[in-house]
Amino acid sequence: MRVRSFLILSAVTIGVTAAAAVAVLQQETPQTVVETGGPFFPDLVGKLKDVNAVVVRDAQHTLTIHRLDDGSWGIAELSDYPVQPEKVREVVNGLVQLEKAEAKTANPELYSRLSVEDVSAADAKSKEVILQTAAGQPVSQLIVGNPGTGIGAEGAIYVRLLTIRKLGSPEALSISAPLCARGSIPT
Repeated sequence: MRVRSFLILSAVTIGVTAAAAVAVLQQETPQTVVETGGPFFPDLVGKLKDVNAVVVRDAQHTLTIHRLDDGSWGIAELSDYPVQPEKVREVVNGLVQLEKAEAKTANPELYSRLSVEDVSAADAKSKEVILQTAAGQPVSQLIVGNPGTGIGAEGAIYVRLLTIRKLGSPEALSISAPLCARGSIPT
């Protein structure tokens, strides 16, 4: 390689590196901070006695498991087909045990990559899980997406909380799920 070629290549490399540094420094920084660690639904334990139905929706189906008058549980869409109370308890307790792991994105355009888009969106792969009171009011509501990927993401799952929170922000998060929450949710 000639000296002239080497100098030209060096100048181009320095120019590209400088442009990359400027681009990184001008990137928009997150405007909200999502605390990680701790329970995903800190107030849910106190509201469990009010849960009267578990609704699971995806783009094509809705499944409503509700408490019947005699205290047992049934699937509304299947003429109140009986559901074992232990299975309902497993799903609800799985939601209580969820822990925040890492904020992922607040950009709605990126939700589909994590499968946390609204279930009404075209080609949605997400599932919406709603715990409801007897009056049909949501106790908690979230969108469940893909399992977490990458190093340290074992047992994590992407979610987006729809219930009004203190921060009021629509971030998609990676959460730690002691039970495989997606596998526990009936489909």
